[in-house]
Amino acid sequence: MRLDELAPLRAAVGEIMGGRMRLSVTFLCGLLLLPGCAGEDGRGYPSLAKRAVENVDADTAPMTEGGAPSEKGDAATDKAFSLRLADISMRAKDADTLFELALAENAQRVRAARNAAVLSENWVLAHIALGKIEKARSGSLIALAELDRLHADRLGAIYDGKASDGTAELETAIASASALVDRQNSEIDKLQAMLLQP
Repeated sequence: MRLDELAPLRAAVGEIMGGRMRLSVTFLCGLLLLPGCAGEDGRGYPSLAKRAVENVDADTAPMTEGGAPSEKGDAATDKAFSLRLADISMRAKDADTLFELALAENAQRVRAARNAAVLSENWVLAHIALGKIEKARSGSLIALAELDRLHADRLGAIYDGKASDGTAELETAIASASALVDRQNSEIDKLQAMLLQP
């Protein structure tokens, strides 16, 4: 047989060997991928054990924004709430102290203008003094408004399952701040009643 007649035979053998090589590589790659499909049961099969998340009752567990159940009474939320409540309550007391100072400094000016003629000098000075007292009341009003907002936020957190409680101490703080504002309003009303209306 001549050499040129052997060429087609060698080409055919090369194709067969090349195909076997490609088949072997593909087979080995498949074997390498098999461990990734195995579960943790040690036998190479996917685990059919119930996952922890499947033990949660989706109808009763509170959900986070991402859709996963959240832990009720979150400690970080409770701590932030307590700190904010203490801060606002302290500011309400400080505001009341400032009001008392303004009242002591300006009330006598208003009393001195009792029944003074409208637009008289004493009448005008009395209204300026009364304005200072009313301005000093603003801190207490702001604190009370912030407590009301905190109350609404807390109720929302409890509804969403992010907080457990805290409304009792919050309502006590609101009642205390409201009492301060009511007393301040009463003092201002009494002083206003001393002045003639235009």
